[in-house]
Amino acid sequence: MTGLGAPTVFACSSSGVDWWAIGPEGPKTKREFRWQEISAAIGAARETLSPSRIYASKLRKPGSHSDQLWFFDAGLMPAVEKSRGEALTRLVERVIGGLAHALAPRLNSRQAQEDVYRTVFWLLAAKILQNKGVDNFVRLNLLDVDEVFARIGKHHGETSRFPPFGKTGRPAVDAAAELIANCGSLADVTSESLAHVYENALIDSAAGRKHQPKAPKQYDIRKELGIHSTPSALVNHMLSQLWPLIEQIAPEDRHVFEPACGHAPFLTAAMRWLRDWDAHADAGVQHRYLKAHLHGIEKDPFAIEIAKLRLLLADAPHGNRWDITQGDMFTGTVLADRAKDARIFLANPPYERADFVTGGRARGAAKTKSRRKVDEVLARALPNLPVGSVMGVVVPQGFLRSAETRELRCRLLADWSLSEIATFEDRLFEHPDQETAILLGRREAPSSSHTLQYRRVRNIGMLAFKERLAFSAESRVPQSRFASAEACNLALPELEGIWRFLLNAPVLGDVATIAKGLELDEESIERNPAAESLKPKPGFEEVVRRAEGNYGIHELPEVTWVDFRRAKIRRTGPEPRSGVPQVLVNYAPAGRDRWRLRALLDEKGRVATRRFLVVRPKRNAPPVLFLWAVLNSPLGNAFVAAHSGKQDIPARVVRQMPLPKVDAFKWASVCHFADEYLRAVRSPTAAPLYGHTPPDATSALRRMDAEVLRLYDLPPRLERELLDYFRGEKRKGLPFVFPDYFPRDFNPYVHLHEFIAETYAQSSAGVLSRSFQPVRSEAALAALSRAEKLAAGE
Repeated sequence: MTGLGAPTVFACSSSGVDWWAIGPEGPKTKREFRWQEISAAIGAARETLSPSRIYASKLRKPGSHSDQLWFFDAGLMPAVEKSRGEALTRLVERVIGGLAHALAPRLNSRQAQEDVYRTVFWLLAAKILQNKGVDNFVRLNLLDVDEVFARIGKHHGETSRFPPFGKTGRPAVDAAAELIANCGSLADVTSESLAHVYENALIDSAAGRKHQPKAPKQYDIRKELGIHSTPSALVNHMLSQLWPLIEQIAPEDRHVFEPACGHAPFLTAAMRWLRDWDAHADAGVQHRYLKAHLHGIEKDPFAIEIAKLRLLLADAPHGNRWDITQGDMFTGTVLADRAKDARIFLANPPYERADFVTGGRARGAAKTKSRRKVDEVLARALPNLPVGSVMGVVVPQGFLRSAETRELRCRLLADWSLSEIATFEDRLFEHPDQETAILLGRREAPSSSHTLQYRRVRNIGMLAFKERLAFSAESRVPQSRFASAEACNLALPELEGIWRFLLNAPVLGDVATIAKGLELDEESIERNPAAESLKPKPGFEEVVRRAEGNYGIHELPEVTWVDFRRAKIRRTGPEPRSGVPQVLVNYAPAGRDRWRLRALLDEKGRVATRRFLVVRPKRNAPPVLFLWAVLNSPLGNAFVAAHSGKQDIPARVVRQMPLPKVDAFKWASVCHFADEYLRAVRSPTAAPLYGHTPPDATSALRRMDAEVLRLYDLPPRLERELLDYFRGEKRKGLPFVFPDYFPRDFNPYVHLHEFIAETYAQSSAGVLSRSFQPVRSEAALAALSRAEKLAAGE
């Protein structure tokens, strides 16, 4: 049933009707009706069963009240569309692969690659239009390539197009037409299904299979571009939140512009929302309105063909003459000029870096030191949008805090009233990589009291967001707090209550130097292998060179010995180079979740490379063992996770890590438990000493964490929030599985050091009930009864 894509199913039997709700996994719940009841039931549900109501619920339109449709599951259509998209991708790759195999010697130019894309998608468009019963295509012979191109060309408004590759390439084109014509019905293909094709069907992967004849290297335009399709759930959320702002724009002014439009996710979605601009307009009038108000620009010919096909499907059976320009948006003042004519700006630009010619920028473009395409798009477009315009953009999370985009953020906060900032961990997109954020707002100077919605979606809650737009956390925040923040930082760290509580605490940078290790010239070692040895040698220095590997926080990774007389250094690290006790902190996160740090104790003070941050205590500072315990603690890991992305751990973030305000006596208590853990994990079978049984490594580590947190003196509620932040997360650098700090059903707010104390365990209700027996003596019970009566005044 799921494959049908029907949101609800009526199953009839001799006794009555079962009304089923359908979810991604199949039938979910049902309501049963006898035959004499079904007429009244359908009559009562007439409004909720209307296609427009169900469609509005799918788009999450304001007022659709999708939660009131008991049978509607928002997760159904994404699952169906993904399944259909995967099948469609296999077909497209097969057809592209066949063309590329037959035409390989001719695919070494941009035009040849464009011709391949156009051939495949024009043949595919004809097949879909025929299967959907569109006039002028129902009786079309899909094997007649000339006629297919003539009719699709007329539909697209490109009547001068002919099948490419001439007579010699015609057999390959005919074979492609036959594959598509005989692939089965495509009547159920949707615009969303094509998004999967955009991100996954690549000509180089389709044509790069084994046993291909050798040919000149193909030109691959798609490697120049950042290909990432925008999830439909994200697009629908952004449009639903922007719609109240869009409605304030006069219908005739609702011009939508999507730069780097790719497969046109925003244009397609905007079409569905704008279609209702006049409830009394006929389909032809609506089509002309949409054609005049949707605008895009894209460099990739593959994407343009998919974009046109998606818009065609969303507006069938009308023509496909959409304003999608093929070209480089960074040429001259293209972005600025197109932005001036738009009132609705929607974009998910590429995140790759490039070199830009800034001389062609329009006057008024915002300043940015970034070389990312997404930042350049915003710098050129946003200042040129008219006052009253609305924008919804998807950006990498680095945009929220990067020094390169500081001036752009400050201008954004001054000129725009933001309505929402939402951050997403890296599993939002089909191919997880980037942590992203969305910015929504209206171009008008914000008032001093203006607030915005700040939302988050964690990876653990990503499915809930995609299925029902549920957020892991959300709060209302004054926009002024970002404008007054250092560098106009738009990032709101998680666990903010904890960091506010510790705002005046000393920081790690007060008591230790933190710097990246030295950078070796790897080529100098490759040219002179004798400069490195796996064993000690006279004149060689011991080096902790690589951070990769499966090692624990109680040990060091494999070391090597390097002769610095022959190995060159690109960048020097801390001085002196070695011999100073230190903690080595991994520069790359230990994982993509919340346990980011794998801090290593190095009391010998070896040379460390740039894959580590070297932490060395200053004079009169806490000992390295104390710093090691703090860095590996829940608070140390949470601070790094909340204040940095998943790419690298900046030294500036580690310098700002708060420390407890304690003296040497308290340092010693942490060092005691840290030493206890190191002895337990390094000697797990150690025998009892003088009647004292050493704790197991898990208990010892928990005691060390508890002691560190005790010194911070967080309120119990904040400490619990911190520890629950790691619930279900795998802790890194341990040779054992570390459990959650509290049982899931444990609700009281108590400090960890109290919870693990023996006295707390002995004071539990269960222990007390076993320790104290109920009163059974008749004399005692009689005395208690008299006491109760006296207390009651009887």
